[in-house]
Amino acid sequence: MAGVLPRRRGPLKLLADNELRGDAKREIQYRNLVETWASARGLELDARTMTSYAAATFQDPKVVKETCRKAEESRGHRTVRRGRREGAQGELDGQEGEG
Repeated sequence: MAGVLPRRRGPLKLLADNELRGDAKREIQYRNLVETWASARGLELDARTMTSYAAATFQDPKVVKETCRKAEESRGHRTVRRGRREGAQGELDGQEGEG
């Protein structure tokens, strides 16, 4: 079938796809901002660092963590989950983390 063209997507489907990509792009840009803020202070991006960023920028820590989590899901990263797991383990053990 050499002359068959691929089926074109309708304009509503394209708009919906673009909105999904736009949300992911904003989340990724936000996560990169938080990561840059952390690296400028010599910190690794984890749950505790995100809480510090939220406090420094007068934002809700839950929103910061959730936005970073969504960005990492769209990029396939796992650092937030690892940070949450390590942070939760440190809290359970009564240990203070670095930073």
